[in-house]
Amino acid sequence: MKTDILILGGGSAGFGATYRALQHKGLSVTVVDANEGFGGTSTYGGVNCWEPGYGGYGVHHILAQRLMASGQGFVGKSYGAFSEDTPWGVSKRCDDPYEETLIRSFRNGQEQRRFHFEPQAMADTMLELLRESGNFANLHLLFNSRVENVTTEERKITAVTVNTPEGTLEIHPKLVLDCTGDIAAARLAGCEVIVGEDAQTRFQEPNAPENPQRNVNGMSLVFRVTPCDPDFADTMPDELSSVDISDWKAQLYATNRPAACFNDYPNGDININMLPTLPGECFLDLPREQVERICRARVYAYWNWVQTQKHFRGYRIAHIFPMLGVRESWRLVGQYVLKEQDLRNGFSVELGAGHSVAFADHPADIHGSSNKKGGMTMFARYGIPYECMLPKETDNLLVACRGSSFSHIAASSARLSRTMLAWGEAAGEAAAQCMEQSCAPASVDVKLLRKSLHISENEP
Repeated sequence: MKTDILILGGGSAGFGATYRALQHKGLSVTVVDANEGFGGTSTYGGVNCWEPGYGGYGVHHILAQRLMASGQGFVGKSYGAFSEDTPWGVSKRCDDPYEETLIRSFRNGQEQRRFHFEPQAMADTMLELLRESGNFANLHLLFNSRVENVTTEERKITAVTVNTPEGTLEIHPKLVLDCTGDIAAARLAGCEVIVGEDAQTRFQEPNAPENPQRNVNGMSLVFRVTPCDPDFADTMPDELSSVDISDWKAQLYATNRPAACFNDYPNGDININMLPTLPGECFLDLPREQVERICRARVYAYWNWVQTQKHFRGYRIAHIFPMLGVRESWRLVGQYVLKEQDLRNGFSVELGAGHSVAFADHPADIHGSSNKKGGMTMFARYGIPYECMLPKETDNLLVACRGSSFSHIAASSARLSRTMLAWGEAAGEAAAQCMEQSCAPASVDVKLLRKSLHISENEP
């Protein structure tokens, strides 16, 4: 099949890209994703709570307002504090407006607000917005499908082979947006990628280590608990009894770690996110099936510990989400690499102001092993330049996801869902402008792109 724009990945960035591309009439858009619908980590990965942070203008406002109006989303605030008896954070419903969730910088934990939502409602609302675009007939959705290979000729991706439930399909796109998180197309096309920590000498980042390791941000297997008899306690299923987690379990009992976030759902269930469930590098080194079994075993062991040792009774496991919450894996080395200095400066130190197409203010937040100097580094609002989407080797490819051209430290801040929604919107708008102007992504007028995204000239 042929398509104008091929979007690989339907997570936050992939949905944002699809939403923006469909605002341009007449363009054919194809989306490929391994899940059954849109949302990725925010829906099938169980990260059903957007952390506080500056989101800028974008579709996240529409999603949130619709979910709140239907009773499937609300603003939450932190209650209580981590302690030996309760080594977890709690976020519960409050009556504040959605705009309060868009502020992170210079607020302490009790002042910060999050956005909680039902995952299926989020996926349904995403699809609903696409149906309303007026261009939905030109959208081809390939869910439960995975990228197998790409063909390149003369610095362009000419074909992408996809494994679908109906068989193998070869897609011939004019432009490709890699929003897969693990940058599958970019890696298959031979683009330069990096993984793990960056040496201080590589990007001269103040908090980068002199002796970097292959550490990547830890991953979580998120689960959901629902009210039940207070005498009930979940136990390890027989099919997971052979998984050896004895060392990890001993550490849990001795140190109260990992910590976790307990976030309420609209119906009274609780979303639980361990920070982390497994070191991120295991995702790179171990077979996927083994990683999933270890994570599932740790979920049951952790929850039994919470119920029996921390006396959090009255809930049972209702659902373990099918998608691993992977915070970091491979990262592109593109035409510009976002660095710690840029986050501190507020915009690209080397490019200057006027290149940012998405914004964030989340801290450099690394879960698990890290040689980063200092603790969780805080940042004021900063911009992410368009050039971080552009690979050096391929002319018709945009990489818009957590695997974009970010350093390890920058990726630990820029990776969150709302930032990725806006990042994907910028990629979708850029791709549409490429099609309309018959130009390559590297030739996009960034000033026009920013204007189309409603970014003020006063923004860096």
